[in-house]
Amino acid sequence: MTEDNYKQSISTESILLNDSVLFVAEKIPNPIYNLQDFKVPEVLSKLIENLRIQPKPIQAYSWGPAIRGKNMIGISPSGSGKTWAYTVPIVASLCQYTIYSDIKFSNGPFALILVPSWRKAISVYEQCKCISQSNREIIVELVYGGGEENKKTVTLLNGCHILVATLPCFLRMWESKFTNLDRLCHLIIDDADILLQDFYKEIVDLMCKYKSLVESRDKNYQRHQVMAYSSKWTSYIKGFVKNAVHDPAIVITDMMEAAVYGCVKQIPIMCEESSRKDQLVKLVPQIIKQVCSDMALSDLSINDATCVVHYQMPKKKIHIGLRIQTMSNYYQHYNSDKAPVKSVKSYILITAQDKKQVKSMRSFFMRSTDVTDKETWDFLSNIRQIEDLDPKKKLCLNLKAFGKCRNKHQCNDRHCVVPSVDLNGASLQHIYLPFQGDVRVKILNVKTANNFYVRILEHQIGTTKSIQIHSDLASLIMGMAVYYSNHSNRKTLDHLTTGMLCIVNTSEQFSRVKVLQPYNNASKNTAQLFFVDIGKVESHPICNLYQLADEFKAIPFQAVEVFLCRLHPVDFDIEWTPAANSFAESWLESKMLYGKIRFVMDNTLWLDPILERTFMKAIKTVTNGPSLRRELINNNLAIDNPQHLIQLHKLFEGYVPKLIPSNTLPSSCSTWEFNLEHETLQAGDDYENVTISYIFNPEHFYVQKLDMKICLNDLMMKIQEKMGLQTEPQRKREWITGMHCLSKSSLDSRWYRVIILSLLESQAVVHFVDYGNMEEVCIDELQTMPRELTYLPSQAIECKLAHIKSSGDQWSAQCNNIMYYMSQTADNIYKTLAINVVSEVRTEEKLPQYCVNLLDTSYERVINIAQELIWWKMAAPNDDHFKLLFPEPVTEQIFYSAADKIAEMCAIFYHDDVSGFIQLTNAM
Repeated sequence: MTEDNYKQSISTESILLNDSVLFVAEKIPNPIYNLQDFKVPEVLSKLIENLRIQPKPIQAYSWGPAIRGKNMIGISPSGSGKTWAYTVPIVASLCQYTIYSDIKFSNGPFALILVPSWRKAISVYEQCKCISQSNREIIVELVYGGGEENKKTVTLLNGCHILVATLPCFLRMWESKFTNLDRLCHLIIDDADILLQDFYKEIVDLMCKYKSLVESRDKNYQRHQVMAYSSKWTSYIKGFVKNAVHDPAIVITDMMEAAVYGCVKQIPIMCEESSRKDQLVKLVPQIIKQVCSDMALSDLSINDATCVVHYQMPKKKIHIGLRIQTMSNYYQHYNSDKAPVKSVKSYILITAQDKKQVKSMRSFFMRSTDVTDKETWDFLSNIRQIEDLDPKKKLCLNLKAFGKCRNKHQCNDRHCVVPSVDLNGASLQHIYLPFQGDVRVKILNVKTANNFYVRILEHQIGTTKSIQIHSDLASLIMGMAVYYSNHSNRKTLDHLTTGMLCIVNTSEQFSRVKVLQPYNNASKNTAQLFFVDIGKVESHPICNLYQLADEFKAIPFQAVEVFLCRLHPVDFDIEWTPAANSFAESWLESKMLYGKIRFVMDNTLWLDPILERTFMKAIKTVTNGPSLRRELINNNLAIDNPQHLIQLHKLFEGYVPKLIPSNTLPSSCSTWEFNLEHETLQAGDDYENVTISYIFNPEHFYVQKLDMKICLNDLMMKIQEKMGLQTEPQRKREWITGMHCLSKSSLDSRWYRVIILSLLESQAVVHFVDYGNMEEVCIDELQTMPRELTYLPSQAIECKLAHIKSSGDQWSAQCNNIMYYMSQTADNIYKTLAINVVSEVRTEEKLPQYCVNLLDTSYERVINIAQELIWWKMAAPNDDHFKLLFPEPVTEQIFYSAADKIAEMCAIFYHDDVSGFIQLTNAM
């Protein structure tokens, strides 16, 4: 294919250099920067004019196609105006109600906007309300979970034009028939990168049902529009666009994301600062050379480069995008199965001094980097880890509250333990906390539904006598009041720094505070302060701050942070809704409560349950009242989070005592039957270290997390010890399918945890839940699993390799052997492999199976296991992610020289065409 033919074949792709906007469509519209060119109803035009809105690039290129009903995909940075890019065309269409006259009457919305969180839903709703002022007949409704959805049932039954909703909440409302899709003409997915990653299956199901509904409508009506807007171009969005959105117009205003879209290969090259020129010299002979600065680049209008060398990392990310933009003519089309005639590459020379810039672009590198050099791989992998070991940063609040952080790449807090900061007693400013037992506490301040500050009043372990905890708070307050009543002791501060301890004079009393922010944004005369003895945050004038006397510095902070365990906001949100926070605050306010200690770190306790107790004098008995956790769940303000404590113990592994199993049995289990949790993998751009434990084939194998190996080894020792001590034979049990128990393996005669898959007359087929293999064992040899052996989740994680399929009707034994060989060293020791989750599916048993990328990083060149199987001809690519080592040979073609035949000979030989190979050899 010639270069001209190649350009013609992807004529749907163009780049507009003047705006740095990539626009993919059959026809490029004129951007609407002048509102007089925007043909919308006059009332809406006047509203936009009165609001003095100057269209931003994502809006200027979206409005025209969107108002004509074109399917749209928009990629633009946060805060760039994506919401107005789709809401203005929707309102403009709804103002012209005759467009929808053929739609049958219903209470469902004409436009459905799906968002990932309640906070985003409120933001979009408010902007929709603002725009819809132009037509008072347009009804906009908002619905999300966590205490708000029940208030919306009547309004949804009455119908609306625009519905803004979180996806899980909308699905519940739809299933309950409070709303429907009968009138839906505009389906919008905002923050599509998050929604598609977290709810891919639900969105696919929704799109299938919407497609069926559209097909059932009048064929003459064509107003069926899908729009998705995001800040990133991800593999999820690419799959969604290819499979669910017909002929969309794609607008990308971020040139780094355009590079990810165009499959520009980023090749980082590690070097010393002194050898930067030497690395450049090695690359220069391979390419036609043009050298320019970032300042001059924007005026050159280059778009046909095939290679860019970043000699130095720029201080601003926008310059990286502008540099890569010079190769836009050869960006690969998202729907093209053909390789571009010219591959484009971006070489980036990185030194140790570039860590700050690389850190800010880590997600971009992980999504578009060809990491074939082990040194570069290690450098990129360790960037976040280095940041996470900074003791100046606080431990991530989401990690503490929920056990995981969904926005890890954007989060600026730590995600690793720093013992000198995090362990109990690490700071002399904090009270040394008990590790176990029950505590009686007084609530001081409520931050969220599961996070508050308390003062510990009493501590008790088991049935021993409780210990009253003496508080220094009363004497502290009295002492400060007396000391600072003398005006000569009120010494003003020379300067303020973050973390400084001082005294603030409020209208009520003198209080010890820590400076969080020297000057807030509202006024330069105030500071944001944390009250260390109460746990609240407030802003106060700097003139009310004084130096803290030494005699008050030695007294530990009286406020202890508490998290209520095993809870998560509804719909997998990352924040508690106002209703949940309000309910918890009113339930907890100024109460004295009891809680059982589940975990502890410096100045922080995890309690479960938290409840009131009443002493009944007449019968000398203590009764427990309702627990906060149960009340939140019963009122649909929270959901269960069983992995919370497990994730915390994993995070602090080696620093705190191991997880002690709960004494509470699952309600569905008898006294001798226990269900196990399942170990999980985290979706996203990060890689985790694993070893392969068992292989059935590349589409069915099991891995174990490397960081759980010690826990598993300890568990295996406990199992052997427990079974070794058992002398009496087990009495007859009625075993059933799906039950967890213990069984011996025929390979080494050791005891393992298993689950029963099927039962025969005297035999049982069992699955070894920590390793993945299966065996047929004698039923009489099965043993009950003691409760103390159930604390660790099952460690065998079921996986399949992404982007490949069997090269024949089924996977061959040779293929399985090659994969087994690649997973072990020469000494038959399992290699440490890097795993990254592409997607998650559910097996017939409703268990997770992860579609993954699996890499061997133990060599100089990073090896992709799936790619190797393809090159070994043991597997075939099932999409355009991987390529064959040699393409399929062409049956008839013209060679202009003997040298041209060599590549074709290799392809023929590779594809086992012996006769063709001999024929071509003789011709040479």
